Amino acid sequence: MRPSLHRRTLDALLALASLASPPAPASARAETYWLDGYEVEVTLKPLREPFVLGEPVELVLTFENRSEAAVELLLSGDGGRGRPDDFDVSLTGPDGKPVPRPAPTEEGRGGYSNIFLSVRRDELVAARLMSLTVPLKNWGRFERPGVYKVSLRRGVVAGPYNGKYRLWPETTKHRTELRLETKFIIVEGGDAGVGELIEELGARVLACDQNSSVAATTRLAALEDERAVKPLAEAVAKCKNPSIKYQALQGLAKFSTDAGFEALRAAASDPDEDFRTVAAQAVAHNEHPKASALLLSMRRDSYYGVRLMVLNALEEKDTEAARRLIWQMTHDEHPMVREEALRFLQQRPAPSRP
Repeated sequence: MRPSLHRRTLDALLALASLASPPAPASARAETYWLDGYEVEVTLKPLREPFVLGEPVELVLTFENRSEAAVELLLSGDGGRGRPDDFDVSLTGPDGKPVPRPAPTEEGRGGYSNIFLSVRRDELVAARLMSLTVPLKNWGRFERPGVYKVSLRRGVVAGPYNGKYRLWPETTKHRTELRLETKFIIVEGGDAGVGELIEELGARVLACDQNSSVAATTRLAALEDERAVKPLAEAVAKCKNPSIKYQALQGLAKFSTDAGFEALRAAASDPDEDFRTVAAQAVAHNEHPKASALLLSMRRDSYYGVRLMVLNALEEKDTEAARRLIWQMTHDEHPMVREEALRFLQQRPAPSRP
């Protein structure tokens, strides 16, 4: 099923807001593929080296268009622990044995992502070069320092790009399987080491600088240590740069502490409509005891985008109580909210969850 228009719009908003140039990763050999007649160079590298034991490990998958025409790529595998059959990551630890995988936390077959590559190097939006992050938290548990090896297998479909995405998961076009390998290093950190890392990153984030602060926010927001809440909350309140502010907000969404919730509450009343829209999504995924009440209060927000995010959250719950609120939203003043609420109720005449 194709994502709804407002869902795709929000995804694009988040992607643009968090756009940043990551630290230059370690060198790795590029592989050249001919994808439906287009020459594309693909590289897999660690986002940084070394990683501190206890922080998320992420790779960077880079595509460079070597052909003379703009190309669209449909990549398998972005969208949850339940991946498509043509997306897989294998990890080997310092001892030469396979790294154990965590238990699956999500079901389904995963999603897909579209990117496009231009033929000019000086374009800022339609870039010849495109990099995507590959988080490894769902693929392995890293419990010791050392050198790790990773092999990535990922399906890709190519086609001409003419200003609009035209490739979708149901396409019957030929899929090419990418096979890439790289290595990364993890050094000993421990509780004290992660704490020092948070202090270092927090100071860089709160400088609110376009270059170093954006990269530091990306790294800090990925941590799952509650000590990261304080600098992230301060960044949301202090920094005006969207690339810092939006990423910090998304990083706070996973923490259920009182301090994190208060930062989300403040974001929910931010003067910026787009930021409040992203705040609604963050509140919807937060597990603080007061998050549900805050989210429901946002269905009366003056901006329809915020109300759409609340509607999306209610649809995901799909309970009798949620459906009563969805029915109320069929009378919303904005046509997009009304139509989405009606569409959901018509397609699902009964709740799918007790």
